[in-house]
Amino acid sequence: MVSESGLLLVAGVVLAAVLVGALVPALLQLRRTLRKAEETLEGTGSRLNRVLDELAITTSRINQLGPEFRDRKERVKELLDSIVDLSQPLRQARASLGSTVAMIGALGPAIAAAVKAFLAKEEPRVEPAERRAARPRGTQPVPAGKPSLSGTIQNAD
Repeated sequence: MVSESGLLLVAGVVLAAVLVGALVPALLQLRRTLRKAEETLEGTGSRLNRVLDELAITTSRINQLGPEFRDRKERVKELLDSIVDLSQPLRQARASLGSTVAMIGALGPAIAAAVKAFLAKEEPRVEPAERRAARPRGTQPVPAGKPSLSGTIQNAD
């Protein structure tokens, strides 16, 4: 018969075999995963080193261009200040021209009407023969702008 201690030993061996059987595939998968991670890190590390080197070069170039940009900024500022100084007389001329144009615009119609009135001579009105024949004898035509006598009498009623 098998003693209790032998039974415990067999149970322990079976349990250890099951445990090893379950752990072996997990350990193999862990080994493959770690190998892939190492390859990825090696590839990424070399690319990261290249990127960092290029970043250092770019940074040094920017640092070298900094003073040049400051000088150009000062030149642009001086140019803009000069443009502002030159624009002052142009603004004043525009303001003067605007007031002159407004004055001419206000006086223009009055001057045009005066010239038109001066040049236009009132020509004697000649009545066409047909109208003279249709008018009764002894009546005179009413000058323009004056009411007729008959209209005044009618209005008085």
